[in-house]
Amino acid sequence: MSESIIVESSDSIPSRKAYVVLGLVILLAMCGAFFVQRSKGDLMPSSLMNEFMAIYFLLFGVSKLFDIKGFAAGFARYDLIAQKSIGYAYAYPFLELAIAVGYFQNSYYINFLAAFVTLAGSIGVLRQLIQRNELICVCLGTKVKMPLGVVSLIEDLGMGAMASYMLVMMTEQSMTGMT
Repeated sequence: MSESIIVESSDSIPSRKAYVVLGLVILLAMCGAFFVQRSKGDLMPSSLMNEFMAIYFLLFGVSKLFDIKGFAAGFARYDLIAQKSIGYAYAYPFLELAIAVGYFQNSYYINFLAAFVTLAGSIGVLRQLIQRNELICVCLGTKVKMPLGVVSLIEDLGMGAMASYMLVMMTEQSMTGMT
C-alpha cells in the first residue's frame, strides 16, 4: 500500500526543481563554510566540515519553521521517533537550530546529538524505501516537494557519517593533547 503526502500549496516547488534547490542549499553551506574559514585563515578539513555542518543545520532548521505544522505532519509519516511522539516532530526544527549553534561554538558534544538525530532519521527513511511508500521529504520544509528517496537517505547518512567522523577526530586530538 502506498501512502503519499501531497503539499497543497500554489507556491510550493515541484519535485523536479526540488533537487536543484537542495543542491543550491548544500552548495551555499559549502561556500559559506569555505569563506568563513578562509577569513579565519583555517582551511583544515575538520574546520571546514564543522562550519559546513553549522550552516547546513541552520539552513535546514530555518526552512522547516515556515510551516511547522505541515512539517510535523509530514515528518511524522516517516521518522520513527516522530511517529511515536508528534512533539518530537514539532521540536525537530529547533533541535536542528540547536545543533547549528553547537557547531558554531565548535562543541565536541554536539556531534553525539547530530549523529543520533541523522542516523535515527535514516532508519525511518530506509524503512519507507523498503516498503516502497511514496512520501514527500520535508527536509527543506513543506514548500519544496522532493520525493522521499535515496537522496534523503544519503543526506541523513552523510551528515551522520560526518558527525561520527568529527567525534573520532576530536577524540583523537584530545587524546594526543593529553600525552
